[in-house]
Amino acid sequence: MLTANSFERLSLIDKLTIIFEDGEELYLRHNDGFTIKLYQLNDFLCEIWYSSEANKIYKIDLIDEIQAVGLYEININFNSLLNK
Repeated sequence: MLTANSFERLSLIDKLTIIFEDGEELYLRHNDGFTIKLYQLNDFLCEIWYSSEANKIYKIDLIDEIQAVGLYEININFNSLLNK
């Protein structure tokens, strides 16, 4: 199974491929001209940072549960999602 550490070492293209094939889109937010989508992949969370103005994905970051709850202003049980 892919871990967060091994995921972090992948190229941007490889990360995108894995997210789009195996990830589950959870939420969306906007920040400083970026559309940021939160995904669950295996037992970790990550965000894709996309600029529609540049039509470009700038980065993919790992994010922990506490950060996600604050940034997405959501009240869900991430433990139940991550322990499927």
